[in-house]
Amino acid sequence: MCSHNKADCSNPKVERPFTGTCNLCGVEGHSARNCPSATCKLCGEAGHKALECTSRRKVDWTGLPELDAEEAWTKLVDASEEKDLDVFRIALRAYARAIDGAFIASEVEQALRDSDLNVFLIALRQEVAPHMTIVDLIGNPDREYVLTIQLSAKPRRAKLAQGWPADAAENMERLRSAGFVQDRGVPLCSNCNELGHIKKHCKQEVVEREKMTPIVTCVYCQEEGHRARDCPKERVNPYACKNCKQEGHKAADCPEPRSAEGVECHKCNETGHFSRDVSLFNFYEWKNQRLMFFEVPKRRSSSSSNLPQLRF
Repeated sequence: MCSHNKADCSNPKVERPFTGTCNLCGVEGHSARNCPSATCKLCGEAGHKALECTSRRKVDWTGLPELDAEEAWTKLVDASEEKDLDVFRIALRAYARAIDGAFIASEVEQALRDSDLNVFLIALRQEVAPHMTIVDLIGNPDREYVLTIQLSAKPRRAKLAQGWPADAAENMERLRSAGFVQDRGVPLCSNCNELGHIKKHCKQEVVEREKMTPIVTCVYCQEEGHRARDCPKERVNPYACKNCKQEGHKAADCPEPRSAEGVECHKCNETGHFSRDVSLFNFYEWKNQRLMFFEVPKRRSSSSSNLPQLRF
């Protein structure tokens, strides 16, 4: 009887022929992963997988108004004059959708400068994660720079200055290969950090990583090692009476005598009693003790009798 399952098997993997039916085309003999009629999920073309795709992607225009080029440009100009970057971004995408393959970001930026408008298209140099890529507005992947929409030709923050172009000419050159950061559409393995598969299907040896166990802190007593529901200390109702610690009334309405617990005396600065409970004799006795403790030594007299006698 086998004592382990397939996932824990230490023997070499045995390749077996696929005998089922493809979920895509319905033909027996191959799986959907190896289906010859499968299309790329990024570009919709056949003959390659998403990992190997370098074609222009399908752009999701959902929620974007369908305008012609003139209407989109008018809204873009109006948004620039009002300095509304959210509307400007929508109008820019609508303009790219209207002219499709003829859209070039550098030409749009040049038109904005010729019209002396308030919005600038700036291409920044920025690092992106391995599972992300930069796609321009019409779907071309693997661009080099990140397209940003700014209200100034110069960086307003020190963080942006790191990848900011040196001058307008360099910015125009960058805009020819600029776009927005998007998901690459290909899984990233958390074991080998390679694209194209997940950890479950990774063929490399599993890398043992140190597990970072979070430190549990009780929100009641602020001690580590347990939660508030497991706290061994007695619970105190924060809404109970501050005087008798009972529920149902406030300290101002408490029928019990006022408690001196935690109270600091205004006369002797000690806790546990009220200033009215300190007798006048005890107060002066405490005061004299304080004065004796902090008594300043008297200054020595500087009379001539205390001076050393000089002999000639």
